[in-house]
Amino acid sequence: MFDRDSVGDLYVVEGNEVKKRAPGSTTWATVGSVDGWVSRIRVYGPDEIELVVRSEEGIARYRWDSDRRAFSLQGKGLGFSGANDLVHGESTSAGGATYWSPGSGGAVLHFEP
Repeated sequence: MFDRDSVGDLYVVEGNEVKKRAPGSTTWATVGSVDGWVSRIRVYGPDEIELVVRSEEGIARYRWDSDRRAFSLQGKGLGFSGANDLVHGESTSAGGATYWSPGSGGAVLHFEP
């Protein structure tokens, strides 16, 4: 699992760690780690990393917090087993976030934190 940022740095997931390598370099630097299994990585700009992480408790979205130098939970986790991914949905009429998550057995859960 990998992605590149807007300046060409390569980010990879190894186990529960995210690592980064500059273009032309052979050296990997560990960015940070999470508790659980990363099911998706998306990188926007330098160190602008978003992860979807599965754990025994369910699934959640994390973003890299460069001030804390750690991944921070975004919103609330989706607490059910069998979740495979977490995708943004349309906002509610009140402006709140919604998510869709396909689960085991083909079920789809619409979640409003």
